[in-house]
Amino acid sequence: MAEAKKMSNDVCWNAVRIYLGVDPQHWIPWGFGFSLPSRKQIAAGASWMRCDAIFPADWNFGSIRSTSGSADRVAVDPPADFWACLNKDPKKSEQPFVPCDQPHQYEETGTLAILEGLARYPSPTTLAAEAQRQCSHAVHSDHGTIAVTARWDPAVSETGELAGPCFTFNKTGEPLAPRR
Repeated sequence: MAEAKKMSNDVCWNAVRIYLGVDPQHWIPWGFGFSLPSRKQIAAGASWMRCDAIFPADWNFGSIRSTSGSADRVAVDPPADFWACLNKDPKKSEQPFVPCDQPHQYEETGTLAILEGLARYPSPTTLAAEAQRQCSHAVHSDHGTIAVTARWDPAVSETGELAGPCFTFNKTGEPLAPRR
């Protein structure tokens, strides 16, 4: 059963990612869940697996929100309620999402920064430089006070990869304009 759960974890992560349209140029807060048949169902011949797309209700992914309708490719052109807008630095996970149609401090760009081929976790200086290099292209403002940051994964994956969603913020501390 442990092997089935590990395989389900890998299979569902990728299946849900593809279904949502998540890639380095398209990102929204998301997760996945899976269900397997019970031991009794397996003994009776069941051989199914169900993968579910999950959308968090807060930035620490501690609770799930209800949605309705299809989520097929939702990351490619997300409705406003699928974006992550925050009032604290995205590196702080214990915080609620705030409405993007109201002034807010941080707003996701819808893109990911990715580092590959890592043997160990990079320094904060390296992470800041990579966020600047990889996230800046997604800034849609000529306003010189808009800056970028990324919330990097807490650990390098087994494949030596590290990813972080990109966010914009105003260097002056002024809120970003409501997203329309």
